[in-house]
Amino acid sequence: MNKKKEKKYIKLANHLTSCLKRLRRNHRSKNETTFSVLKRVNGSTIRSIKVSMQNKEVLLKEIVYNANRLIGYFIDFLKEVY
Repeated sequence: MNKKKEKKYIKLANHLTSCLKRLRRNHRSKNETTFSVLKRVNGSTIRSIKVSMQNKEVLLKEIVYNANRLIGYFIDFLKEVY
C-alpha cells in the first residue's frame, strides 16, 4: 500500500473512532436518564431476596414504565384527534 492510501485510511479510522466515542457518550446519557426516571417513578428499592426474583422485579418495573408511557402517548393522541 502506498503512503497516500495509508494516510487516508488512518484519517478515516480516526474519524470513525471519534464518531463512535460521541455515540457512546450520548447513548450512556440516555441510559442514565432512563434509569433515573425509572427510580423516581417506581422507587429505587428492590424487595426481593433471591437474585432471580430481583431480576424479574426490575424487568417488571421496566415493563410497567414502558406501558405507562405508551398509555400516556395514546391518551395524548386521542386528545388531539377528538
